[in-house]
Amino acid sequence: MQCRLCQKDCTLRNSHIIPEFLYRPLYDEKHRALLVEPDSLDRPFVQKGLREKLLCDACEGHLGRWESYFAGRWFDPNILPDEVPLPNQVMTVSGLDYAKMKLFLLSVLWRASVSRRSEFRNASLGPHEVKIREMLLADHPGPADAYRVLAAVVVQRESRRVVYEMILPPVQKRVQDRVSYELVFGGVDWLFMISGHGTSELDGYCLTEHGDLPLLPVESDRIASVLALYQNRGKLR
Repeated sequence: MQCRLCQKDCTLRNSHIIPEFLYRPLYDEKHRALLVEPDSLDRPFVQKGLREKLLCDACEGHLGRWESYFAGRWFDPNILPDEVPLPNQVMTVSGLDYAKMKLFLLSVLWRASVSRRSEFRNASLGPHEVKIREMLLADHPGPADAYRVLAAVVVQRESRRVVYEMILPPVQKRVQDRVSYELVFGGVDWLFMISGHGTSELDGYCLTEHGDLPLLPVESDRIASVLALYQNRGKLR
């Protein structure tokens, strides 16, 4: 079988689409996570996240370097505060390794796009699937205006605590007439602007090459477009 990353014929691993460590906050006492599909009333239990035959051993290790970076930087200890008290204030996470962070995030989106699982049917990067694959193979994150990343921290309405117990698969959106994808994991609602380079009015709110990531809070029962959060704040016209 052919590895989806290196495209060599080899034995494939049962690869996670969204890395296993991101499911840990969802597990119950039997090590099960509750999977909810947006357009389905069925809520099956799954174990060890969602997997399929996708990558060879070498490519698992290749992507695993960025998974290890994100797991350690984001969760050990938690990079986000326990509570986010103010509903409309931008907080900025600084000191991130831009290349490792960007490549990790793109790797999750890319895996969702190449996956044949029904849960990820709304993630289809088209020609950008090849471009991102080449970036992952070359360890090249590209500039900040190539596949811009915006983010909002997900909080519980009353307690204002960060909600890590939520994973939502990608959905496609249109942002400034550009194809974009939004997905939730790690306590954050992530927005990837797929098409378009050059200057954007959103540049001040994206992951920067200096390792800064601005975040606005979004309440977990009102997940909405990250773009709408910034527009409603009155900073974008």
